[in-house]
Formats: sequence, structure tokens, C-alpha cells
Amino acid sequence: MRNRNLLLLLLVLLLAPALFADTFTLHSLNVTLYNPANPNGGLAVQYAPSHQGDFTFTLNPGGQTTFDLFKIWTPEDAVNYPDDLIPQTITADLIFTAPPTDANVSGETVGHLQGQFLCQITHKCPIQWGEVNWNGPVTFGDHDQFTVSLSDEIFNEGFLWGLDEGKCDGAIVKATVTYAQTPEPASLALLGAGMLGMLGLRRKR
Repeated sequence: MRNRNLLLLLLVLLLAPALFADTFTLHSLNVTLYNPANPNGGLAVQYAPSHQGDFTFTLNPGGQTTFDLFKIWTPEDAVNYPDDLIPQTITADLIFTAPPTDANVSGETVGHLQGQFLCQITHKCPIQWGEVNWNGPVTFGDHDQFTVSLSDEIFNEGFLWGLDEGKCDGAIVKATVTYAQTPEPASLALLGAGMLGMLGLRRKR
């Protein structure tokens, strides 16, 4: 009898991660980019989502997954001094249908030049690139048990007086979703009910 109860307890412990696992469905992605008509300057950028339609994955408490979120690039053929060196805000709104929640991550895009002294004299810079940097990580979920962070990336880096502009030379922004170690109350209640049931069965016998 004792061995049987130990086996049942071991089975519950083995199945516990599956009880706590959550399925995530990323339904849509909204990215707000710098508007080229903005009189304050800034490097123009464009993006394209990496997934068409719903993207689904599963995480256990303490688990983490990283996936491609979107591609970012600039259509400009050069970083213009000094306008394109002005940072511009970018936001990414990840909308989940499972669990039904959303996560909003903000950051900035900016153009970079190497050899700015030469740039100021000739208006040409030997090395140029665009960059996106994100704030975060950001917590989301009913109990803030999930976090998401986005990867900082360099895109369209060019040598010898210009950018390698366009989508082909852009960069992939990746999302990392982490599930906090603490299980949700509902999952804990389910495991507790199973343990109490085992104890009740043992007493009855």
C-alpha cells in the first residue's frame, strides 16, 4: 500500500508541469514607427511581421522561449547628418488571445555614423547603420506572471559612404517570453485537490 501511494505521488509530481503549462496565442502585432513627415527629423524605418495569422506556443512555470517577431529596415540610402541622428520612438503591441491580454513594449530607433568629423566636412560618412533599442522587460498577464522583452538590433549597416538600404539588409527583432516560477492559483488548487484525494483514498483503505 505504501509503495502504491509513493508511486501515485511520483506520478502527480511528474504531471505537475503539464498541469501548470499555459498555451499562448499571439494573435496580432501592431508596431508604431517614426513618421517620415515628422519635422523633428529621424531615420525612416519600416517593418514586416514574421508570422501571418496566429502564432502558438506553450510554456511551463520557469520556462522561456524566443521567437522571431518582425523584420525592421530603413528605405533611406544614407544616414543624414544631423537629422537622422535624432532618436525616434517605436512601440510594439503584442496582442494575445490566449491568455487574453496584451503587452506593449516601447523603444527608440536612431541612425549612427562613424567618423562624424569627416561627415561634417564632406557630408559623407564611411560607416553608417540604423539601430533599434528597447525598454523592458515588460510584465503582462492577469497576475503579471509573464514577461516579454525584445532584442536590440543593428540594421542596414553600410560601408563606404552609405547604407545598405532595404528589407534584405534589415534585421529580425526577436521576442523572449518568460513564465515566472510561481504557478497560477487555479493550477495550485488543482494540484492540491489531487493530493487531498490521494490522502483521502489512503485513509479510506
